[in-house]
Amino acid sequence: MELARPRKDSRTKEQLLGEIERLKAGSLIEQIGSGVRTFIRAGSVCFVAYMAKEAIVALAGQQTNARILVDFLASVSVNVAVAWGLAAGGVAYGYRERKLRKRAVHHLTGRKADLERKLDPGRSSSGLTKTGDTSPEDDQS
Repeated sequence: MELARPRKDSRTKEQLLGEIERLKAGSLIEQIGSGVRTFIRAGSVCFVAYMAKEAIVALAGQQTNARILVDFLASVSVNVAVAWGLAAGGVAYGYRERKLRKRAVHHLTGRKADLERKLDPGRSSSGLTKTGDTSPEDDQS
């Protein structure tokens, strides 16, 4: 059984450099998009909190069933529960973003390394793993 030979890349150095620049630009656009998404999420949470406050202010002083809701929201235990909920949400969001970043780095690492090797065959490796983490041999913790 004959093994397939690796395909020789016929692109020039300028073409490869251009591709690297396009990849960098795409990464910048992804970072901007991520920031915009985070801003929209935070803004949405602030908007909901503001609207809830406005509803409570509008009902203030009126003897309604809403008084029960206001008393419930004013209790310390609810405030602590909300704080814990927000903290847990932040941790979950951070974990998800970290996983997404590692997946993206892993996806792009091989192609980028190949392109860099073609530009400079004598380049040395940083020793990072495919997900961008420090090599286990170098970890001092």
